[in-house]
Amino acid sequence: MNARTRDVPDNRRLLRVIVVGAVFMVLFGSALHFFYGWFGQSTLVGLLAPVNESIWEHAKLVFLPPLL
Repeated sequence: MNARTRDVPDNRRLLRVIVVGAVFMVLFGSALHFFYGWFGQSTLVGLLAPVNESIWEHAKLVFLPPLL
């Protein structure tokens, strides 16, 4: 294997990483919707998890999982 082929990503590995990442984001984002209630309405959890149904709170669901 030469240096050129070693630097090219394997398409199957890349697809696996994308699929696992997408599944993580969907599952974690969905669970995040309930974290505030599950953790006894903790202020610290409320900074990261949605506490009501406002647009800002749903934006947390979209941006936090990919950020992690």
